[in-house]
Amino acid sequence: MTYEIKEAKILVTGGHGLVGSAIQRVIERDSLGTGFRFFFPTKEQMNVLDFEQVNSVFQEIKPDVVIHLAAKVGGLFHNQNNNLDYYKANTAMSNNIFDACSLNNVKLTVGFLSTCIYPVGLGGDPLNEDDLHLGEPHQSNYGYAFGKRQHEILARLWNEGLPQNKHYCLVPPNIYGINDNFNPATSHVIPGIIGKMYNASNTGLGEPGPTLILPGSGQALRQFVYSEDIAKQTLAFVMLLLQTPDRKNIPTVLNIGTNSSYTIAEVANIIHQQFTVRHKFEMNFKFKETRYDPQYDGVFQKHSDTSRWIKLMGKNGVVPKTIELDEGLKKTVDWFLLNKDNKR
Repeated sequence: MTYEIKEAKILVTGGHGLVGSAIQRVIERDSLGTGFRFFFPTKEQMNVLDFEQVNSVFQEIKPDVVIHLAAKVGGLFHNQNNNLDYYKANTAMSNNIFDACSLNNVKLTVGFLSTCIYPVGLGGDPLNEDDLHLGEPHQSNYGYAFGKRQHEILARLWNEGLPQNKHYCLVPPNIYGINDNFNPATSHVIPGIIGKMYNASNTGLGEPGPTLILPGSGQALRQFVYSEDIAKQTLAFVMLLLQTPDRKNIPTVLNIGTNSSYTIAEVANIIHQQFTVRHKFEMNFKFKETRYDPQYDGVFQKHSDTSRWIKLMGKNGVVPKTIELDEGLKKTVDWFLLNKDNKR
């Protein structure tokens, strides 16, 4: 296998978060990325909001590729109450990364967006990469969404201004897994439900405590993908880029992840079974609303079209598989119970 840059140095921002730590695990366990040098600076070593610190790390490492995962993220309700903070932080990070790349001659980056940045009101059709800017995102997280759209705009403008550079954007759906944020006040839906169910459970013998009331109706549909699957897809894409000197036919924005969708209620039921059937916890739950309500459920359906991703990777003989939701949730709940004192 021939790579454009032999022994390429790959810098991963946010390298100790949900996806970054998953990349570290699959590199070590599955021997992915063999022949490359990876760098995973901590927040203390490189605060992506501090340009001088970012530039200093770039000058020291001299990366050939940057995988930009660092972001200010949170769940539905935390986003609703902090839209300005999300916008400012994520746009600042993108600016710092692109400016550091320009100053240090980094010509290849892969940044992460999210399906929540797509416009609302597209009729429930699969979310297509061409639709990204065709309307406003949902009001519940427009600060984060516009901040991440800004990353895609910056990538496009840098590509136009310096054609020898290539900045790409991957758009995953809801990611969950080991090393997530399980604090119900700030977490995404799956770790939030796990944290709430644990808090509501009677971990000893006897009767369960009060019924847990989950927000919303549970009827909203979402795609969920395990963090290590996203890590494998990201590494496969970077390897493809490094094997392809002429990248003009590689789309600069790609939906990745899975084609399967589940209601929030289905997800909650699987997590409940993990706690009560496998781990013998005592706990009941129900949803607060009996009908779909956009204020509490967000967009009713977010289903992204991954056909471009499948076509691109399939043509090159590499389409990393994804595990089933049941298996991923089993791994996540098991890990949470072993590490809960450090992750809540």
